Amino acid sequence: MKYWFIALICLAQSAFSQQPLTIDDYSVVLRPLEIEGLMGLQSYSFGQYDGKILFIGGRLDGLHRRQPWASFDSIGHNNQIVVLDPKTHEVWKAGIGSLSIELRDQLKATNSCFTQFGNNLILAGGYGMSEKAQDHITFPYLTVIDLPALIAAVQKNEVLEEQFIRNEHASFAVTGGQLQVLGDIFYLVGGHRFDGRYNPMNGPSFTQTYTSAVRRFRINEAGKPEFLPAFESAELFHRRDMNTVLQQNEKGELYLTTFSGVFREDADLPFLNAVHTDANGMTEQTDFRQFYNHYHCPDVGIYDAATKEMHTLFFGGIAQYYDSLGILVQDNNVPFTKAISRVTRTAAGTMSEYRLPVEMPLLLGAGSEFIPARTTGLTERIFQLQQLRGDSVKLGYLFGGISSSEKNIFWINEGKESVAYNGLFEVFLVKRPSVAVKNENSNSPLKVIVEKDEKNTRYYIDYTMPEGGGTVSISWTSPTGKKYASKPKKVSVGEHTFSKYLPKAPGIYQIEVSVKGRRDEYWKQFVILE
Repeated sequence: MKYWFIALICLAQSAFSQQPLTIDDYSVVLRPLEIEGLMGLQSYSFGQYDGKILFIGGRLDGLHRRQPWASFDSIGHNNQIVVLDPKTHEVWKAGIGSLSIELRDQLKATNSCFTQFGNNLILAGGYGMSEKAQDHITFPYLTVIDLPALIAAVQKNEVLEEQFIRNEHASFAVTGGQLQVLGDIFYLVGGHRFDGRYNPMNGPSFTQTYTSAVRRFRINEAGKPEFLPAFESAELFHRRDMNTVLQQNEKGELYLTTFSGVFREDADLPFLNAVHTDANGMTEQTDFRQFYNHYHCPDVGIYDAATKEMHTLFFGGIAQYYDSLGILVQDNNVPFTKAISRVTRTAAGTMSEYRLPVEMPLLLGAGSEFIPARTTGLTERIFQLQQLRGDSVKLGYLFGGISSSEKNIFWINEGKESVAYNGLFEVFLVKRPSVAVKNENSNSPLKVIVEKDEKNTRYYIDYTMPEGGGTVSISWTSPTGKKYASKPKKVSVGEHTFSKYLPKAPGIYQIEVSVKGRRDEYWKQFVILE
């Protein structure tokens, strides 16, 4: 009987050890990688072939300055095409001076829309100084780049016009959007057309038009675009500088999810919602809000076939919210952030946000990209969790981006407060349990947000009463420690605005909203007012 008992224990342990690992069994680890000769670069485009990475365009400086005459100046353009071999640490560079003016203009642009399709890098739009127009414009070009040919040409310093196929059409004049591909259909998601010199006070130096659309096209064998009907929605896609990420559902079907981005039409603040797009159109995820990573930043998609969950990791960047000792802090100046977060979509279709215990080593991530390590042998664009092998798996690299010296620098920015980062970080998943903290606010039906009334230059509280109705109470503590609490009030289902303004004095306010209805709901945050 004694031996039989031991055998049962061994069988139980064996069965337990064969249970599939989940995302919580892994930790994200970043390891710095310094490569001599690699300059700082942000808001660039990239493609890969034969273990080498090709970089085009982007800026050599940090966050754009607020003065129109200094912002996006020609000195900060990247006028070289760069090739990197991350294994051997070799770097090759080639100038673009021998190319035609139109092609040269686009290749040195910043914030272009790009994706890789087979061995071609597809480049759309981008913003910069046009030699031809003698002004800053968004370039109306779609350019198909032969990666094997161009990488070889850069290594020989012999970049030629024939390595590019350039198409001109106003629909491609987009900057700050995202270009993705599903099957053989390309999706040009969001973004805007911005012509002229940047001016934060909205002076007459520029014109700006958001696409408010997902533009779709195919590319034929000759490298020419063939347009399909666009999906249009000013409500959902009046946004730019967001993350549009390839996703996989429980049936193995691929689709796109657009996370956050800027700017809402009613306020100069980020979107908090997410929108899904596939061949049938677009759908908003109404029961989810994202708080930690709002501007475009590196992202990694990981699918778990055992749980049928889709996980998306976000690395740093810029966001309206950050975590302080477990408390959500809202800062309407929208600062740089070190946060690394995860958004998980379950097989049932619900989505939640999690804060990882690891952070970026610097205020870094904005204008950066995740570059997959193609040698892993995994699914090319989405990592399959159940196919990971070994105790430590290198997913890829984070390269470049804006490195900021402080969280909020825009209104003090003289060009020295941030730089284009010239380093890389290797991104690993390591078999080591990691405790990701769920942001309960990402699924709260209260949808509390503090808004600024521009007319009164005061702040007010918006919230949504969940289904069933109930009684709401709102309280806050001012920077001086003064406390205020409203009397409980019965309200109907739907969106509401609290009848009283917050005090006008700037500072940190702790706000609490509680609802008693079918179930108690509680929401708490700190708000930093301007």
